[in-house]
Amino acid sequence: MFIATFQCDRHLEENCLVDCFWSKVENRCTDCALGYQGPKCTLPCRYPNYGIGCQQKCDCESKNCNPLSGCFESPECEAGFIGPHCSHPCIYPYHGKECKHKCYCDERICNHVTGCYFNEKKESGNYDQFFVIGISIGSGILIMVVIFVVIFLPKRRSSRREDGNHVEHSVA
Repeated sequence: MFIATFQCDRHLEENCLVDCFWSKVENRCTDCALGYQGPKCTLPCRYPNYGIGCQQKCDCESKNCNPLSGCFESPECEAGFIGPHCSHPCIYPYHGKECKHKCYCDERICNHVTGCYFNEKKESGNYDQFFVIGISIGSGILIMVVIFVVIFLPKRRSSRREDGNHVEHSVA
């Protein structure tokens, strides 16, 4: 059973309604990912609701109700897919087993099964951390060179001029 309101499709601004998020790739507001709701689609469905727009209801105990796919009666889905028959791919920014992992890359390079295409380190933030450290060290070295040039080279030139102006007189 799929119920959609299509409320997101009518708004072509970045200020999406609640239960919608702005897709830069599609350049429009789109529905929340399966199992999510609220402003910018950041809140998981609350029991007993699940699915797209949290409009479906679980008829099982809360511990057996998945906000994405409902009751655990269906077979376990492969990574990247959810739903009663495992027929729904994860919706950006989610990927992986039960669509529980989040992509931290552009929608165009987020795969619903594996996540961001470039490497796993980028998703965990390690790549950014090394980049920032490298830039910081490089900037520090550059600043030290500039300080040396500004402070010590003028002093060295002035001491050479003083040596050049000094004439020795010899007495014969």
